[in-house]
Amino acid sequence: MVLLNNGAFLDQLNKLYATNKTKGSVWITMKRYEDKSEVSEKAPATTKKGQVGTGANAGAGAVQTGPAPPEGEYKCLIRATDGSTKISTLVKAKDLVRFQLSFATCNKTNMDGLKKRDRKNRRRGKKKPTLA
Repeated sequence: MVLLNNGAFLDQLNKLYATNKTKGSVWITMKRYEDKSEVSEKAPATTKKGQVGTGANAGAGAVQTGPAPPEGEYKCLIRATDGSTKISTLVKAKDLVRFQLSFATCNKTNMDGLKKRDRKNRRRGKKKPTLA
């Protein structure tokens, strides 16, 4: 999987849509990304009982929970694939609105290859009005 910057990701996504325009699919996933190394350096994990977890048996029976990070610390991981080509990018919280606008524009321009909706079943269910 190739990790790209945000602009290069959108360019590659456009190319991915272009190669799969007539036949094929593109899957896009978005999820919150938490860098495990940054969280573990900031504060030790605590248990639900309030004990600081230091060893393998610390707080036996308690579930380990990480410290609650301040607002805006998380990133968004966005992946796109067509089955053979995989691309991804990390978007910081402060850049998310600008990226979402560009991402939405990219998706809207490439939605023209969708199939028409079959409406035959919808008409069949309606009753014809009768003359009184």
